Amino acid sequence: MDELDILRTHESSAAKDRGILPEPPFFARGQGARLWDSLGREYLDFISGSAVSNAGHGNAAVTKALIEQLQSGLVHVGPLFVTPQKAHLIETIVGLMPPELSRVHLTITGGEAIEAALKVAKIHTGRQNVIGFWGAYHGRPMGALGLTAHRSYRDQFFPQTIGTAHFAYPYPFRNPFGLPPGEAQEILRLTLSYLDAALSDPASGLSPTAAIFVEPIQGVGGIVVPPPGFLTGLREICDRHGALLISDEIFCGFGRTGTWFGFQHDGVVPDIAVISKGLSGGLPISAIVGRAALMSSLPGGIQSTTFEGNPVIAAAAIAN
Repeated sequence: MDELDILRTHESSAAKDRGILPEPPFFARGQGARLWDSLGREYLDFISGSAVSNAGHGNAAVTKALIEQLQSGLVHVGPLFVTPQKAHLIETIVGLMPPELSRVHLTITGGEAIEAALKVAKIHTGRQNVIGFWGAYHGRPMGALGLTAHRSYRDQFFPQTIGTAHFAYPYPFRNPFGLPPGEAQEILRLTLSYLDAALSDPASGLSPTAAIFVEPIQGVGGIVVPPPGFLTGLREICDRHGALLISDEIFCGFGRTGTWFGFQHDGVVPDIAVISKGLSGGLPISAIVGRAALMSSLPGGIQSTTFEGNPVIAAAAIAN
């Protein structure tokens, strides 16, 4: 049985690897922006490994770090112990962030990191409601799915019980106000005003809000770039209403938008940044990075996963 027959026979129908092409190429090697399949055909990877391979396939520094760590024999120790690699990765992440974001909790996938951020928001604020945006994609675990706005992902799993309310994202080309794209600043003003009014008015039906989750640029939603000042406005609204601002940098982070992180374009500092994808150069790792007061409010052991801080992945991420 060849590889494609194996997948057709034994792989879950939920897998996406045959969703675009019925007979996809089997990639055998990569270098930079290029991939080669098992027949030697060359491809340009325009999706960058699903927004992961920011530094390119076969990156020499990452490869060297992986080989050295594997040769040490220290491949996994579990979450109950520490390694130098875990400590230095956390130090590296903090060094990229604004000084206000000084505490890190490592996780594995982007969706898991969103779940961890939800826990921090609800524990720290004592509130249950959270806000997301039309077009948002924050992952597919059940908590993250409650923040994801695409019905195709959500409808089979109603009700999501995390208490999410979705508001319009300031999308100049598809806004609910009927304004043309050239009215981007007015679209932004109306978007923020409507959200602020809903949080202020007890007749809106919103319970006190723990956090607003936002992508600085929406990825799955269509590469939607909001007008300048969107995150600045959200920062002001969060401060006014005692909510946390949580920036989902899974897609935008690590140079993809021209700054280290998307929130930096507006010069704001969120309360928590969620990072993944571009962090390691190709291996599964994610994290939430937050203000010390928030990250110190988590009871010990309330968020843990078997592979968090894995030394092989941590070594790759440091090199990346």
